Amino acid sequence: MKRYLLPTLLLLIFVLTGCQKVPMASFTTDKEEYVSGDVINVTNVSKDAYSQKWIVYTGSSIAANYSTENPTIIISDPGSYLITLTCYSKNGKVTSRYSKSISITKAVSYAFYTYNTISTLLPVKLYIDNVYVGSLNQNSVNPYCGAFDCLTVNIEPGIHEFKTTFASVGGTHSHNETVLESNSCVPYQLY
Repeated sequence: MKRYLLPTLLLLIFVLTGCQKVPMASFTTDKEEYVSGDVINVTNVSKDAYSQKWIVYTGSSIAANYSTENPTIIISDPGSYLITLTCYSKNGKVTSRYSKSISITKAVSYAFYTYNTISTLLPVKLYIDNVYVGSLNQNSVNPYCGAFDCLTVNIEPGIHEFKTTFASVGGTHSHNETVLESNSCVPYQLY
C-alpha cells in the first residue's frame, strides 16, 4: 500500500497542476458604428483567461494589436473593421477566440464659436442630437478647429439637431443642420 502512495500522489499533483481551465473569450463594445477618431470602448467579459491578445483587422491587414485587458482603440480611417480577441490559458496552449465587426464612418470637424458684442460673456452649452458635447464661454477671435476658444467636434455626415442653451438667461435655440463631408474644418457660429 505504501509503495503506491508516492506514485499516486505524484500522479495527483501532475493532474491538478497540468489541467488548465478552458478560457472563454468574449467582449462588448459601447456601440456598433463609430465616427473616425472616436474611442472604441471595449469591455473584456472573458472567463478564465490568463492572458489575451487583441487584433484589429481591416480586410486581411492588421490595423492594430494590443495585449492589455481592456485596450483603448482609436481608428481614424473610415471603413469596416474586425476586432478579434484571443484568450490564452495559463500554459498558453488552450485558446478561445471571439470576433466582432464594427464600422467607422468619416467625420467632419466643426469649430463651434461664439461672437458676443455685449460685455457679459454668456456660457453656452451645445447639444448635438440631444447629447451634450461641451460648452463655450468666450468670444472666438479665430474660429478654427483646435483653437482654445472654440469647441471642436467631429460629426458624422447627415442631418443633426444643434441645440444651444444660454445658462445665464435661460434661453434655448434649436435647429436642424445638414452636415456634408468635408476635408477641412467647418467654422460654425452658435450666436
